[in-house]
Amino acid sequence: MDEVKYRVPSDGVMQDWSDLNEEALLESQKYYEALLTSLQVSVDPNPQYDAEEKYIPWDDGSGNVDHERYLALLYDLANGYGGYYTYKEI
Repeated sequence: MDEVKYRVPSDGVMQDWSDLNEEALLESQKYYEALLTSLQVSVDPNPQYDAEEKYIPWDDGSGNVDHERYLALLYDLANGYGGYYTYKEI
């Protein structure tokens, strides 16, 4: 039980939330969005971009990102570096 209770993430992400402010939160959000986008683009054979050159992710038909489709492709292709597990964790 102690192992679960005191486990610390090993991904270098901020762990001390006592002084979290809006700026730090927005910076973290941009970081995670960039990670997701890079993985999404890596399996999209025909990536689409908006007028601001921002990647347009696949839609699941209800207006949400189709994460299951990305996960399936990342898993099937193994993406050369384990992108499936990275995407799943994010």
